[in-house]
Amino acid sequence: MDYANVIAMLAVVWFHVPSTVEAPIRHLEYISVNIPFFLLSGYTFALAHKEQLGVRPFLMQLGRSLLVPTCFFYAFFYLLWLLVGRQMAGDTEMWYVPLAEFAQGQFNVVLATYWFIICLCVMNLIYYALSKSGARLLTALVCGCLPMLLLLVPVPGEFRIREACAFIPFFAIGATCSHWHESQSAYIEILLCLLGLAAYCLVQERLALGSAYQWNEILSGLALCCVVCLLAKFLCRFSILDGFAGTLRYGALVLLATQNYIIGVVKGVADISNLVYKPLVIVLVYAITYPLILLIKNKMPFILGKKQ
Repeated sequence: MDYANVIAMLAVVWFHVPSTVEAPIRHLEYISVNIPFFLLSGYTFALAHKEQLGVRPFLMQLGRSLLVPTCFFYAFFYLLWLLVGRQMAGDTEMWYVPLAEFAQGQFNVVLATYWFIICLCVMNLIYYALSKSGARLLTALVCGCLPMLLLLVPVPGEFRIREACAFIPFFAIGATCSHWHESQSAYIEILLCLLGLAAYCLVQERLALGSAYQWNEILSGLALCCVVCLLAKFLCRFSILDGFAGTLRYGALVLLATQNYIIGVVKGVADISNLVYKPLVIVLVYAITYPLILLIKNKMPFILGKKQ
């Protein structure tokens, strides 16, 4: 899981480094990169048996592991925006705009990948509420059909509910895979999720409605997830990398929170639109982020909602 998480995170960083040559397939990259992440998130959710927790312990764990780090890093970059970023942007926004966006789960002024974390929180809540019924087949069916809401009814964009509805079938597939050996109905659950996705793609194609993704993007994301898992299994042979992978997974939220700002600074001083420069920028992101993760891990683990 450490290696799979690290490889998927690398794909996210790659996506966020701009490049002119990838503009025509930008949306395909967006879907392909996020599908493995939500599959792995669902796998981890079920592997930790979170659906078996009581409501209060579940909410406390969710807050500690996701919301506390999000609030900390957002507050840090909000202050940085007040001191530096606002002036660089020409003082076009009032001081309270980022706070209002944060309260609504929207992030436009203080840029970062917080949308992913908020979306993941909403996804956790939806899946937890459904799985508490104990009916796995019903949970899989509902999760598979949730993207249909994006086509048939107006779904609010606050707190990334639209994104959560769009990607939760993959979260459910990941959760199902974690109990594959203990459930004879696992393959039926996955089939129900895929049927929901198929219905979604069919309806949006027939009615020419707006779509979050197409079949080719779904297949690309699933294929990328297979590549991630195969690479992770291969890297497990090299135990010398275990500490590095474990540290990066421990500080995954640090990388998510800071990567856009590092990329933004580099972009401000140099032209990084050429594909050749992407690996160099990614190396720089990790060179800055890894020591920061070590510092937080050793001195301030509470920032990540952890005791040790």
